[in-house]
Formats: sequence, C-alpha cells, structure tokens
Amino acid sequence: MPECARCSLFQLESENETCLHVNRPGGLELTKAALASANLTAGASMLDAACGSGTTLRYLREQGFKAQGLDLSMEMLKPGSELPLIQANCGQVPLPSASQDAVLMECALSLSNEAENTLEEFGRLLRPGGWLVVTDIYIRELKDPQARNCLAGASCLSGAQTEAQLRGQMKNAGFAICAWRDQTPAFKQWLARMVFKLGSLDAFYQQLSSCEGSARELADTLGSQLKLGYYWMTAQKAG
Repeated sequence: MPECARCSLFQLESENETCLHVNRPGGLELTKAALASANLTAGASMLDAACGSGTTLRYLREQGFKAQGLDLSMEMLKPGSELPLIQANCGQVPLPSASQDAVLMECALSLSNEAENTLEEFGRLLRPGGWLVVTDIYIRELKDPQARNCLAGASCLSGAQTEAQLRGQMKNAGFAICAWRDQTPAFKQWLARMVFKLGSLDAFYQQLSSCEGSARELADTLGSQLKLGYYWMTAQKAG
C-alpha cells in the first residue's frame, strides 16, 4: 500500500490539508454518520486502519472507544505520537485474531490492488458479529472497461472498484453489508477545493499522476468513460 507521506498532494502544504487520504471528502462528519449505523457502544475495541495523522483516532477515543491506530507510514504517524499507534501494513496487522469489535478504514481501501487480502485480514481481527466501517472512492460509472487503465498511473486511485466489485469482495471475505450510502457530492466539493487551490483541473491531475502522459490520460478519461464517486459502508462479520 503506498505511503501518503510520499504523495505530492500531501507535500503541498505543511498542514497536509490537501491530501486526499488525510483531508478526505466529508471529513469527520461523514465518519460520524458511518459509525452511527454500526451498533457500537463506549468501551468497544476498535482499529483505525490507515489512520494517518490520527484525527479520527482522537475522536474515537474521546467518544470512549478503546481505539488504536495503524498506518504504514512513520511520517504520517508522527503528529499522533501521543496516541496508541502501530506501524504496519493493513494486510499484516500484529494483533490477535478476534480481538476487535470494529475496524474503521477511511479513504484507503482503494490505495492499492490488495483489497481482498486487506478484507481477509480485517475478518481475522474482528470478533464474530464485529463491524467493518469503510469510506472510500469507487467507480460510480464505467462505460468502457478499458477506461480503468487510466487509473494505473495514479497511485491514489489505482485500486478503485465498482460497487458491484466491492460488494462481491465483502461477501467473499465473510461480511454482510448492512448499509451503503453514496456520498459523491462530498467528493465533488473536495475536488472543487483542490482545483481552486491548484489553479486548474489539469494541475490537479498532474499531482495525482506519475508522469505527464498519465495525467493527460486521466484527464481525457474521467468524466467521459469513467466517473468516480464516494461512499460510506458498514458491514458485519458473520456470526
């Protein structure tokens, strides 16, 4: 899974407010809405996977959850050094099986093509009946399957899936989806802010992409052959 600290969007400002996976669409209000749909009470054990600098983790602990955070990037973890943190990959979490009541993952499942392994690991961590809460980017509309190739050059988007694919992956990992809510307006608002900060849509694509050619392919494809959206979802482990 790529490290956000190496992303050019992350490096744009010292407060990191432009990074897609740090200043995510919808912010903490969307997190609250997603968590409210899960049957969680104070004292529940929870892992904030790909926790970044710890904004959500602080909120979870303020609400009385026994929460700890996990992120691959040591650079991302530095601002939250006073919090209970683990540096590790989401596909290999150094915690006991069936030790968590819930796992939260915000805007990170699409970071790589390892979603199936990650979901399998979350299933291992959760107790029977435990909750998985996810917010992320997804492919809302796909007119031509070949159009997905444009995402390959953008590490932040390379693992984006369609809703049908995500539902299939959840089922295969032993999860039953209890709620799915499209939050694309929040994504569009976030995108508008980024375009304003960077000066143009082309400049935004260049920040996302590994080279000029990838940026142009992304610009030519998004909105015509492929449309991105945003969602939150709660799912429950069988049992």
